[in-house]
Amino acid sequence: MVMYQPRAANKSTVYVNLHLHKRNPQTTLLASGMEASAAVPMDATNHADTTAGNGAADGVPGTSADPDNPLVKKFNELTAAVGTKPDDFSSWTNLLSTVEKLDDIDHIRSTYDAFFAEYPLCYGYWKKYAEAERRHGSNEQATAVYERGCAATPYSTDLWVAYAAFLLATDADTDAVRSVYERALAYVGTDYLSQKLWDKYFEFEGSNGSPASVAALYARVLSCPVKELDKYHTALLEYAGSRTAHELLSEDAAAALRAILEQQAADKQKAADEAAAAAAEAAQAAAQAAANKPAAEDGTDAAAEPAAEPAAAGDGDGEPEAAPGEEPEQPEV
Repeated sequence: MVMYQPRAANKSTVYVNLHLHKRNPQTTLLASGMEASAAVPMDATNHADTTAGNGAADGVPGTSADPDNPLVKKFNELTAAVGTKPDDFSSWTNLLSTVEKLDDIDHIRSTYDAFFAEYPLCYGYWKKYAEAERRHGSNEQATAVYERGCAATPYSTDLWVAYAAFLLATDADTDAVRSVYERALAYVGTDYLSQKLWDKYFEFEGSNGSPASVAALYARVLSCPVKELDKYHTALLEYAGSRTAHELLSEDAAAALRAILEQQAADKQKAADEAAAAAAEAAQAAAQAAANKPAAEDGTDAAAEPAAEPAAAGDGDGEPEAAPGEEPEQPEV
């Protein structure tokens, strides 16, 4: 932990609180990047150039001329408080707020570094730390802070979004921004509430990528259980409706789809050919069977004729014959 010391024009000395170092010697780092050690003054000249021209020719504005600056007193009091009770989160947040108001980059760095040794998952303060570096003109240091923050809390969607936004605002390389988005999706892409990250990535690809890359991104988000999934499905239909398949598919995807369609067409043709061959074979068998059947005389075979039904009793004129010994009935006149 750092006790407040007014900076000289070209050199600053900070001191580390032994208690905090003992709690976490691996992560309690000073602005110089060296590991903390007890009662050893750490040279912070590595960052002197980053604070040059900030209006503080002899330390923090107002501190040299006014040693009774209330912010300095408060800073030192809170520094002592967190040194005595490092799990007092309220004192830490007050300390960070105070050091931000002092606006001395060396003390900002050392205070945030000590804070994150205790609370590395507070992603909102990683953003504030990076913004302080950017405010003092060091985009490189801000990038390093974001990298540290994302490594410490990789499942923070907001921190990844802030990191990508920072790179875009500083005109970073397109591949570098895309790399951050891809790393973010690897950690939180399937999070139910990750739609903010997806939306920002779509916005980025829409301006910097190709229709094929945007379509591929839609395919990816639709395979994830994110909130408002129907929104992405509708957006994909609208996006694809005004573009050709050639635009929406990558070369590899187009080649793979072409191979699938060609195989399906070949399979369909094969099935049709097999059906036609089977029908031709059946027709030939039927013709052969008909040719082998013996020809019938007069168009019919006597043996095949059905037996004649016995004639009804009578003389053939429709009248029944009289029984023997009986007079035949006379028709009425």
